[in-house]
Amino acid sequence: MTQVSFKIPPRLIPSYDCLIYPDRKIEGEKIVEKGEAIAVHRGEWIEVVPVQSMKELIALGRIASLVSSEFDMSGRAGEASRALVSLCTALAARITAWNWTDNAGLPLPQPYEQPDVLAALSNDELMYLVQASRGETPEERKKD
Repeated sequence: MTQVSFKIPPRLIPSYDCLIYPDRKIEGEKIVEKGEAIAVHRGEWIEVVPVQSMKELIALGRIASLVSSEFDMSGRAGEASRALVSLCTALAARITAWNWTDNAGLPLPQPYEQPDVLAALSNDELMYLVQASRGETPEERKKD
């Protein structure tokens, strides 16, 4: 990978607070059982440029709109797919490096300019990245 010099320096963000809920139960639009959380990236980190693009903001708005409205997924699957691709593309421009591993403990491919790497993550991991990509450490996020 070529070393890139960023005008806005990336921040190193610990990922110990990235939680996955494999036993979560959802009925309709409501979480009826949260399930036990597993910290899958304990001891791992991401490096992120803490500046959100308009493209990312719009993609998040589109995803939130699709999730919060009642619709037939088959009728709007294309729209949801385009919003996901747009979000992953925007995030891949800002997440410059990481040391994340997969479920077997093997290193994941680097995410920088690789939106498919992000699209392959679980929904919990992707939403964690959206939150963490603001550039705040876990302690700073807890203050919100």
